Amino acid sequence: MNDYSNEYKTEYTNEYKETNNEKKNTKAALKVFIVGLIISLIICGIGFIKQKNLEKKNNNSNAVVQEKIKEKEKQIVDIENQITDLKSKKKEIDDKENNIKLGDENWFEESEKLSEESFNLSKEISNLDSKIWNLETEIKLLKFQKNKVQKVSNPIVNFFSYKLFYWIGGIIFSTFLIISLIIHLVTKRK
Repeated sequence: MNDYSNEYKTEYTNEYKETNNEKKNTKAALKVFIVGLIISLIICGIGFIKQKNLEKKNNNSNAVVQEKIKEKEKQIVDIENQITDLKSKKKEIDDKENNIKLGDENWFEESEKLSEESFNLSKEISNLDSKIWNLETEIKLLKFQKNKVQKVSNPIVNFFSYKLFYWIGGIIFSTFLIISLIIHLVTKRK
């Protein structure tokens, strides 16, 4: 009876030790999995924050550029209205000059005065046209700047700023998942 009792105790003790070791290894595998999950979530979180900051910065830049473009376009419209007014004044002066009859009293002085006014208006119109051309050039540069900002926010161009964090986080998570599964499977085989 003592032999049977000792054998039973030994068998029970061995089973208890194996079960206890299995539990410890399962807990270790679970800890490895949780640590890997936490590390990968932190790394992916950093990538997500970087991505959102980049998008916010690009949106702010685009909004500022778009506002400048609208301002320049409004200036162009105002200048075009001024040009229209000046052209109508110039037409009136040219019509007056054409209606002056040769030989009338002070016709020469009047004609010279109207010609000078017409020339000054033409010069002013030309200056305003060049201002429009400058504003249109500035608008093209602003649009180029806006497109450049959008290209920088392109994930392919900006891969290393945040996508790399996602890849690293995924690799770390996968590695820790595999390690925890191996620990768990090795424990089950015994």
